[in-house]
Amino acid sequence: MVLLSRDTHDLTEEETYREYGYVSVKDGTRLAWVLWRPRESRRYPVILNYSVYWESGTPFDQVKRFLEAGYAYVGVNVRGSGASAGTFSYFQPVEADDGAEIVQWAAAQGWSTGSVGMIGASYGAHTQLAVAALRPAALKAIVPISVDGCEYADEARPGGLFNAALLADWAFKLQPEAALRGLEARIAGGDSQCGAIGTGLLRNPSYYEVMQHPLYDEWWQARALHTRIDRVRVPTLIIQAWQDEYIRPNGALRLFEKLTDAPKRLILQNGPHRLSMYRFNQTEQMRWLDRWVKGQPNGVEAEPAVTVLWEVTEQDTAGEVAPSWTSSYPTWPPQNIRWTTLYLTVGGDLCFEPPAAGDETRTRSYIYPIGTELVGDERQFALEPAPAGALSYRTPALTSELFLLGSPQLSVFFSCDQVDTDFMFTLKDIDSDGNTLFLQRSVLRASLRALDADLSSPHELVQSFRQVDPLVPNSIYQATLSVSALGHVVRRGHRLELSILSPPSLASPVWGFAPEFPASVNTIYHGRAYPSALKLPVLAAEKAPRPAPAAGALSNQPCRRAKAR
Repeated sequence: MVLLSRDTHDLTEEETYREYGYVSVKDGTRLAWVLWRPRESRRYPVILNYSVYWESGTPFDQVKRFLEAGYAYVGVNVRGSGASAGTFSYFQPVEADDGAEIVQWAAAQGWSTGSVGMIGASYGAHTQLAVAALRPAALKAIVPISVDGCEYADEARPGGLFNAALLADWAFKLQPEAALRGLEARIAGGDSQCGAIGTGLLRNPSYYEVMQHPLYDEWWQARALHTRIDRVRVPTLIIQAWQDEYIRPNGALRLFEKLTDAPKRLILQNGPHRLSMYRFNQTEQMRWLDRWVKGQPNGVEAEPAVTVLWEVTEQDTAGEVAPSWTSSYPTWPPQNIRWTTLYLTVGGDLCFEPPAAGDETRTRSYIYPIGTELVGDERQFALEPAPAGALSYRTPALTSELFLLGSPQLSVFFSCDQVDTDFMFTLKDIDSDGNTLFLQRSVLRASLRALDADLSSPHELVQSFRQVDPLVPNSIYQATLSVSALGHVVRRGHRLELSILSPPSLASPVWGFAPEFPASVNTIYHGRAYPSALKLPVLAAEKAPRPAPAAGALSNQPCRRAKAR
């Protein structure tokens, strides 16, 4: 691991300079900023963090490592958030225009070298790519962490379902409270203007906006990053977690694939939304910025494009993590992926052999919405789904490893006795002691199962979400989808389990979907005529160099302990 480059000694806050201010963008809206830099009077390359939380009141402890590495730090709130004037709307397109102006403004200041890099996670990851698509000349590199490619499919309405728990928590609590902390910091630091400006800016309308757009319409298309990623030209490092509790990882993978005209890297790992706290990622972020913003020849451009951290465990609360091992690949998806098909059987098996000729159609049914799995933590995950409300399918104990990397594809033949229903699909690893490890989940509304032919590819199936196709009760349909991507090794002697059940209405930990349809009997079909199947992206000719971690050790992957016999 390469250490952070440092231009200065271990700085104390007294050795730095902080300034609060406002910059007017072209329509006159005043955006709040904070500047941090070492007290030494010279020009510095600039790190810009542009988002909706406390950015314009960022405290010293969050900028210290950038100042020590020889950067100036600028934190800016998007319009209508924190101390910035204007009207806020969920990922509104004007944020990109504002951000491009801010980049050029920062580059033109007397304390700036004219070279700007952007950082940020989640909302701040989105703003980076949106700004980069406008190609402001001073922007030299970006590092989006925990980013979605399409807010509709990856976060707000995954599978077409209204993510009520996530939107309520974010719009009514998380974002306003974080923005308030930024306001309070500015007031305590002597900004006499932000109290009046910030009054009334803590209202976030996103919950109601998302509710008013149930389909992937023009409002969503204007906000999606995958519609403009082909315009990005600056070096881009994307860091993403498979089990991100807020964001489906598939969008970030699609962005990386579509980024074709710029140096790029991708770091993937199991873990949570808060990847920016991991010191490994902080180190890689700094190396990327040093190369492209400072121009230091540290060789990152010669490294493999894709790095996967396998079986990450968190060592402490300070951001130290440990992968069991890492692997690198020149492309995404890796070229040595081989697809393996498992067939669902009426007996609840996942079988490597296809249904035999003459195998009659057989069915299994469950009741929506009485069964679900809560994957927020081990306390939630310990609650098993109601047997009448879920179906599960398991492989036999494996005789060799399944080395999975990518998005499994599921094809399910089903019927419902109502005009619509919602599905959740979960994948788990069951060890030889019977402990059940959460791997991944996806949700889908039956009436929104149609695929988008333009976005879909051989390794990822993408729904269009543009038109409702109601079910005819008790008629048979096929739903094909990609389960959210993952990287995991199912060891010899373990079993892979697929469950079909109902999405949770409780926050789990932040995804939660209020049931919108009457109770229904959902039926899954099996056999030669209806070969429901799960296709797995398997890395050929790779072996895990270490044994499986202890049950419950993996970051953001709860484990359901086997019951004592």
